[in-house]
Amino acid sequence: MASFKARLYHGELNIPIGRVYVIQFGNGVIKVGHTIDYEERLKYYHRRAAPFDISIEREWCSREHWQHQKNEGLILHSCREVSNVKVTASEFFKGLDFDWVVATAARIVENSE
Repeated sequence: MASFKARLYHGELNIPIGRVYVIQFGNGVIKVGHTIDYEERLKYYHRRAAPFDISIEREWCSREHWQHQKNEGLILHSCREVSNVKVTASEFFKGLDFDWVVATAARIVENSE
């Protein structure tokens, strides 16, 4: 049976409240994303990485906010400007400093509302 979690929505726009996050895997790859359920998303990446003997080394997620989708795009844009190496998908990066990505993400979230 699926669990039910109450969702908060932004007024008439019907946009669920969510978070942006940054994950660093043991192989140095950094994943940037957004979600309305961070705990479930983190479990998902633990399960996906485990068969390859890759762990999640570091993680950060923002406070809940309405503009998580837009902010993810802004964070990804900043990462793409700095990184020369994308890992197949556009939300995964190699060669970025985790602390820099987190600081960039936190600044974007803080300035969004």
